[in-house]
Amino acid sequence: MVSILISKLTAHKSISRNVTGTDWLCGDLHGQYDALQSALADVAFNTTQNRLFLLGDVVDRGPRSKELLS
Repeated sequence: MVSILISKLTAHKSISRNVTGTDWLCGDLHGQYDALQSALADVAFNTTQNRLFLLGDVVDRGPRSKELLS
């Protein structure tokens, strides 16, 4: 059973290069929406040019997990 599940997993996904802006990687947010927004403001994150990839632990014990998901 485990080998069947493992064979269906995708080991990686290729994502095209961002030629118009910057790609940002972030992990271990744990519901800290305000901290993320502050960090994005500090780097002048532009939603039309930049991309944000969340690597894991987005929601957990933080106060604003719901906002991070939306």
